[in-house]
Amino acid sequence: METYYKNAPQKLEIIIKYFKDIKFDDNIKISDIGGISSYYKILETIFKNGDIYLLNINRSDIIGVKSIVGDAYQLPFKDETLNIITSFDSIEHLVNVDDFLKESFRVLNVGGSLIISTPNLADFYSRITFLLGYTPFSYNPSKFRVAVPFSKVETNMGHKSVFTYKGLKELLTIHGFNIVGSYSYSYIDSFYFENDLEKMKNEVGFYNVRKMLDRILPKSMGEGMLFICNKV
Repeated sequence: METYYKNAPQKLEIIIKYFKDIKFDDNIKISDIGGISSYYKILETIFKNGDIYLLNINRSDIIGVKSIVGDAYQLPFKDETLNIITSFDSIEHLVNVDDFLKESFRVLNVGGSLIISTPNLADFYSRITFLLGYTPFSYNPSKFRVAVPFSKVETNMGHKSVFTYKGLKELLTIHGFNIVGSYSYSYIDSFYFENDLEKMKNEVGFYNVRKMLDRILPKSMGEGMLFICNKV
């Protein structure tokens, strides 16, 4: 894999492979909703010659790149003006997911793509912890990590709208999207090791076991899930 992809999270590696042989027009317009500056170079390389803007409500997350400070519930774009919308691990932070998906459908051109990734509420590990009375790993109803089997430290993850694989798949269809690809992935790649190992030490525990399980588990039990959809 090319040097600039070396530390890409696994979910972005999926996008890289999917779009590898697709030719894009020079005037293609892309917005990454909830995006962060560290993803910009990768998106820029995938969608060559594309006009890319990150949109985030927090200005500090989008410093140094082409960006818009904006709200996911009221996207600052005219109807049918974008070719691609990406949203990586952002939808779980939203309170009103339906408004975000409705807005995404509105601003996409017919045939445009929505690429969305998010943690899986019913991943393999959460199913076990739930049976034991613990909170699923990807759900954070409070800044305090309550009823989790490992770390009790405070968190600012704020996951409010966490879906199962089947649930998100059905919701995307309800909002008019045609799903052309669905994938699962793990949060065990080098991106997390190298960027925030101390905070992620419990998440990356049993690295080899998680890596093996990621290869054999069905998509509905993966740690993360990614959908590529078209507006029809």
